[in-house]
Order: sequence, then C-alpha cells, then structure tokens
Amino acid sequence: MSDELKMQEINQEEEQSVTKQYKNTGGKPQVKYFDESNLIERIKKLEVMNVVTISLLVIVLIINLISVFIMFTPLYNFIYAALSLCKNELIAF
Repeated sequence: MSDELKMQEINQEEEQSVTKQYKNTGGKPQVKYFDESNLIERIKKLEVMNVVTISLLVIVLIINLISVFIMFTPLYNFIYAALSLCKNELIAF
C-alpha cells in the first residue's frame, strides 16, 4: 500500500515538473541545440588525449613485460640448473 502511494507521489511530481517546463516556454517544449562553435578544437583535444592515453598504455605494457621477464628469468635459470644437476647425477650414477 505504501509503495503504491510513493509511486503516485513520484508520478505527480514528474507531471508537475513537466507542466512547469511547458509553462516557462509558453507551451512549447524546450529544445537544446548542440553548440558547434568550438567543435573542431574539442575534437583536436580528444585526439590528443587519445594519443596520450594510448602511448601511456604502451609504456605501461612494455614496463610490465620487462618486469615479468626479469621476474621469471631467475626462476627459469634455477629450474635449468636443477634439471642439469639431475641430468649430471643420472649420468654419473
């Protein structure tokens, strides 16, 4: 019951706000026009931001690859040394 009352109140508030908007414009709906005055400059700024973002992502990717290589190189060397030690022990046995 209380949910239905809340929904009715919300609907009434929305209707009132819509009627206020129409009254403020003389009965005509408000139309917001897109401002095209500085569109080229804004597109250029977005292109620059895209280039900067992509270059930063590439730098981070390279740093991550280098760190992974550095991290796993000692592990690889340790495994290789252990396997070669086992191989030498098997040959000596």
